[in-house]
Amino acid sequence: MKNILSIFVFILLFGCSFLIAQQKIYNGDFNKKTASWAIETHNGTTATFDIDSSGLLNGIACAHIFITNSNSTDWNLQFQQIIGAISAGDDYRISFEACASTPATISYWIQQYHDSYSILFQKSIDLTVNKQTYQDSIHVDSSDTNVKFAFVIGALSTGSELWFDTVSMLKTNPTSVESNQSRIVPNNFSLTQNYPNPFNPSTTISFNLPSKSFVSLKIFDVLGKEVATLVNEVKSAGIYNTLWYADHMPSGIYFYRLQAGSFTETKKLVLLK
Repeated sequence: MKNILSIFVFILLFGCSFLIAQQKIYNGDFNKKTASWAIETHNGTTATFDIDSSGLLNGIACAHIFITNSNSTDWNLQFQQIIGAISAGDDYRISFEACASTPATISYWIQQYHDSYSILFQKSIDLTVNKQTYQDSIHVDSSDTNVKFAFVIGALSTGSELWFDTVSMLKTNPTSVESNQSRIVPNNFSLTQNYPNPFNPSTTISFNLPSKSFVSLKIFDVLGKEVATLVNEVKSAGIYNTLWYADHMPSGIYFYRLQAGSFTETKKLVLLK
């Protein structure tokens, strides 16, 4: 009986780990507040991002976006998350719940998060004032090591509000080869230079872990004061991309420090508004 129970537990844990490995979106239910999500704005467009716990959508928490100023250009406001690597030939099922203060047309896309910023997938959807579930199956034709998933909402008028919940991008062909952080095991600890740099308002910091480690990734100002904690947990071996959203911080020089096991490294970044 004990052997059967042990086998059952192993299968259950393996199944959960397998599903987690296929899921590209972190904190899609927003139960971890704003972790891994950020808004990116350009050309005078501004917005706020917070967590709504009123039960408006199905979960106990959802993302709430309020557009405080719009210049009516869609890509000038994006609600996004860095999802790392994707591989040509992969299939994904994208799903999420959403609603808006007034009926609105928005897009969501998968885009390179580096020079050229090519859009790898894009689709327009119509939001209503009532919550709806949106689902789509997509096929990826290109491989890339650093991409983002974004809701593109800058064309909406000033004063518009949107809510999102249960955001998921689940890989549906698990037998294909995938070069993401859950599969690649680097040889050494390392911390890469953030990109872009200088930046405004967000930048990506990448680090490599050759073995399971407790990881601390923090941001400090020029006086050595800690201003943000991006990572503070045990992580498995792999390659990780972490977004720092610094819209609330003043322009200037900052430092980010990675501590993983006995490895420590610090690099400089520049916020230029």
